Amino acid sequence: MLAQAFDSKPNSFEVMPETFRPRMIGATVGLVFALIVILMLPSFEVYNHFTNGLQAISRDRFEEAVQDFTEGLGRVDSAGVPFGRPVVTKIALRVFRGRCLYQLGKYEESLDDFDMMGQLIVEREGKESGQRQTWKAAVYAKMGEFESAVRELSTAIEEDRENSRLLLRRADANYQLGDYESAIHDFDSYLNTDAPDDLERIFARFYRALAHKQLNEDEVVTTDLEAIRSGSWHPYWLSVDVNTLSDPEVVAAWRKSEIYIRDL
Repeated sequence: MLAQAFDSKPNSFEVMPETFRPRMIGATVGLVFALIVILMLPSFEVYNHFTNGLQAISRDRFEEAVQDFTEGLGRVDSAGVPFGRPVVTKIALRVFRGRCLYQLGKYEESLDDFDMMGQLIVEREGKESGQRQTWKAAVYAKMGEFESAVRELSTAIEEDRENSRLLLRRADANYQLGDYESAIHDFDSYLNTDAPDDLERIFARFYRALAHKQLNEDEVVTTDLEAIRSGSWHPYWLSVDVNTLSDPEVVAAWRKSEIYIRDL
């Protein structure tokens, strides 16, 4: 009788496909989704802070951007980034906050962010990338600390020998220090690369000519100016000669140009 009772009792697993199983599957999927949302919430918040910061940068609202990147960093440090890449996230937040601080003239704080960025890159990659030194050099140059800029750029060149622009930056820093021989050496090295930017090459020749003029090497100055005139249509380059070469407006224009500040 007991066996018959069990035989006559409907098998619950046979009934479920018709009635309960869809509900249980739906409930299970809902619970899993809710769990994922809860776990990913810190990532969404960090992402929102990051994108808000980028939008603020696009409107030149650097103070707001710094606040967003700071809150994003705080969220990563306090809650982590589940299923994400926390080190990469921190690197990105540090880079953009450092660049905003640079724009705001908060150079020491900017240097701190770039230093931390470099440490995170070493943590992730096991070695330096040269990017930290490049950005720090730009900050030091802005501060007028050209010796520090040369030091950072020398390290960056060792790490990234393919980046010819680093030679141009170090040449400029050496020129500002009055080390014209070193500046000329870097300008020569840059012009011997396959640097594709014609405008950069014109500026490199212009600066090399300035350095040679400081050393009273007028013959070399004339050669550089002839090369500039042959490759440029701009009226200034067509008219400049060894006597009018030290035009400070041209130097100032270069420092405000996209070329000079491109990395930041």
